Amino acid sequence: MEKYKPVYAKGEILVYFKPILESSNDKVKVDENFARVYGNLHSLEFIGFDDQDAAVYRTPVGKEQEMCRKLKRDKKRVEGADRKDLKLFHRMREYDEISNLVDDLLETWDNLSDKQYQKNLETIIERLKRGMKNVNNPFLGIPINS
Repeated sequence: MEKYKPVYAKGEILVYFKPILESSNDKVKVDENFARVYGNLHSLEFIGFDDQDAAVYRTPVGKEQEMCRKLKRDKKRVEGADRKDLKLFHRMREYDEISNLVDDLLETWDNLSDKQYQKNLETIIERLKRGMKNVNNPFLGIPINS
């Protein structure tokens, strides 16, 4: 079986911060101000947060892995740091989209006419086919350096 081959964004890394405060009921996550200041301390440009609450930073092209290793040493604040994998990002978005279509169908299947039920199934099938057709094109609708 062929191994997964990531497609990394050039000059971008993801940093997963530990919660600032953790009580029995809540976790207070890092906010944008903290992420900006932390980035400035390490000569990184803060871009924003991704769908998984990782801080996205711009770093010099070719220095992504080195910066990830450096940030991982900050055990007090950093849970992890990785290069930004565009293919994985695309797959997660695709999975969420398909999952939402299926969830919508499951919530309404007993109230739909046969025609509407069939139409919803066809929408899911077409979405799956589109995903299969584009499995080797992770850049569909995703800017390479967002």
